[in-house]
Amino acid sequence: MKSFLYLYPIKEYVDYAIMDESFYMDAGQKKDYLIKCQEINDLIDKYFRQKNYKIIYAHFSNSLMGDEGASLSEIFNFHETDNFLDVKINFSDIKKKVYPLESELLESLMPVEKLVVAGFHCHDCVSRFHQEALRKGIDSFLEKSLTEQYFYLIKTGKNLEKTLKKY
Repeated sequence: MKSFLYLYPIKEYVDYAIMDESFYMDAGQKKDYLIKCQEINDLIDKYFRQKNYKIIYAHFSNSLMGDEGASLSEIFNFHETDNFLDVKINFSDIKKKVYPLESELLESLMPVEKLVVAGFHCHDCVSRFHQEALRKGIDSFLEKSLTEQYFYLIKTGKNLEKTLKKY
């Protein structure tokens, strides 16, 4: 089975990435930028959902309770067929460098033959999940263009279609 795993689509992470990339924009530019940010849904749909990938959103244990900062971001369009993976730690834990047990979480997703990992943060949790998948013999890809870097790339007008068509 092919799976697309997006780590931590939470309000605090998404809002910070958007704020960071739009800091020097005027109101009109910021409005246009926010609309472009939502195109992540089209990319996930076109390159993964429509190609029969199982879509999985990993979240903190307190994300679905609407806890401040940990709640799921409204920028994402979640579908009924999407899956949600509770990583068994709270948002406050990750700030203390307490990480989920990637090995156990990946076991819960099995069988997975091909895994594309994206989300927050590229050089931390996303990389940790990707590396653990490789250790388990899963054909795993870390898709940097759909990590926090996405918000910079769309600001600069980068064509992500070229990057994602390989899937």
